[in-house]
Amino acid sequence: MSDTKKKVIELLRVSTKKQAEDDRAGLPAQRATNKTTAEKYDLEIVETVKLIDVSGAEVLWNEDFQRMLKTIERPDISGVVACEFERLTRPENKRDGAILQTFADTNTVFYLPTGVMDFNDDEGSLQGDVHSAISAYERRKLKKRTWRGKEERRKQGKWTAGQHSLPYGVGYEENKKTAEFRYWYKPEAAKVKQVFKRFLAGNQNYSEHAEYLGVARTTAKLMLKNPIYMGWYVLDKMRDQSPAGVRRDKKTGKPSRDKRSITRPPEKTIPPRKVIEKGLVSEAEFRKVQSLIAAKQTNNLKKRTQIGAFAYAHKLFCGTCGALLRTQPQAKRGHFYYFCSNKKRKDKKTGKPLCGTSYLLRERVEFVLDFQVASHLRNSHWLERVFKAEQKRLESGYSEKDCERAQALLDSLVQKRQRVVDLAVEGVIGKEERDSRLQKIDRETQEARKVLDEHTKRVPIWSPEEIAELAKPLNRWHDLDREDKQRLLKSLPFTFVVDGSDPKKPTVKGMYVGYETPPFTAQNGQYTIDHRATAAAISQETANRLQID
Repeated sequence: MSDTKKKVIELLRVSTKKQAEDDRAGLPAQRATNKTTAEKYDLEIVETVKLIDVSGAEVLWNEDFQRMLKTIERPDISGVVACEFERLTRPENKRDGAILQTFADTNTVFYLPTGVMDFNDDEGSLQGDVHSAISAYERRKLKKRTWRGKEERRKQGKWTAGQHSLPYGVGYEENKKTAEFRYWYKPEAAKVKQVFKRFLAGNQNYSEHAEYLGVARTTAKLMLKNPIYMGWYVLDKMRDQSPAGVRRDKKTGKPSRDKRSITRPPEKTIPPRKVIEKGLVSEAEFRKVQSLIAAKQTNNLKKRTQIGAFAYAHKLFCGTCGALLRTQPQAKRGHFYYFCSNKKRKDKKTGKPLCGTSYLLRERVEFVLDFQVASHLRNSHWLERVFKAEQKRLESGYSEKDCERAQALLDSLVQKRQRVVDLAVEGVIGKEERDSRLQKIDRETQEARKVLDEHTKRVPIWSPEEIAELAKPLNRWHDLDREDKQRLLKSLPFTFVVDGSDPKKPTVKGMYVGYETPPFTAQNGQYTIDHRATAAAISQETANRLQID
């Protein structure tokens, strides 16, 4: 080749991997266009930079593209050739202007089939700014158009993401001609059903379930909360499309394609849809699992207690201060103890422990608890009384008028939000005032939804028959080992209040059924029994029935 030819770098870019496949014309078409451009301007292509699965908004974070920006600093490189301006960048924000500035600082010319852009002169700089603005506009319009299309499909119950994004063990197919679609459970979904059974049986270790399914621990937890295994297609979350919703790498600052998830606002609510007639698990089983997950999260049960060491771990509360009883093994002596968590917290003024109870030897505490569990859970009359007390407490808290008021408030907030949007469209209020009003209304709407949800929960999450069925193995409770006891207790909504003032004679002051009794409140990082809340929530007669002397 002639030495008079200018040396340039060829830039090829496709946004997805499919566009780079052999049966696609994306990359070959770009090469052919660049070859024609090089011959037109007497250029010599000395290097090719190929970017695959890189969008126009992400080029600045790509390592190959960064190396190209370093290469154009060489004095023998005079330019970059591409088939169109969008191959260089399709800017999403002002940060991408650094690309054009680098071209200008290094005197690099951008060669296109339509002409030459020199960002150092006024005309080339203007052309670059105009092309950038047009590309950014087209990108925003494309995103909105794509989002609207996907939202319409979601309202119909259709799956809008790829097959790889489907929930574990769930299949989906759609007939493009007839627009018919269906969901079904794959054979591997049997593992998910088994995980639900294990969770109800007391094994609530997400790590173990994740290892069994071959997924991440967080994924296993989300699977247990996904209504699709009940047969329902529910979309209560959406991706935050605002700039604040962009996830970035903490070290590099590189943006991720995965946006943050937020709760859907009222105007974008999508009604639940039954897509699989026969669910993998029943609604009752699914509801129980959600209650167990909520109880685990409420009690902050994140520590991995050794299974089998303590049968009643995370089930005991101090009868003196109401704090959760922790567990502590002493390997040297071979002893195991329960102790009040407030025992290791000191009063800021006096420096004394917040709770003066002693360490309780595991064998002594569990012997007393075993007797209480075995005797009372076999008593059908006691179970029936407890169920009625819980049902009475739930029904007495809310009335039909409460539900009507909560629903009326929610409806008025939805209308109020629409009025604010209309005022903004008409130009009566500005953007800042609009955003401020909408944020306030959205907060009030979320609170109203919570109140309405609470008002509609009138049935206890368990029944006497269900508890009795689960309690059948307890006829020989003392013959079970600690691991079996612990797994059974995890599946039962029981909490115990233990008086540990006398370490030689620990006593059980109360045994409670249900996740909302007894009411414990967190104050300054401590758990205490709120006696006023107890009196307000439960009548004295009900409290006497719930408590075991």
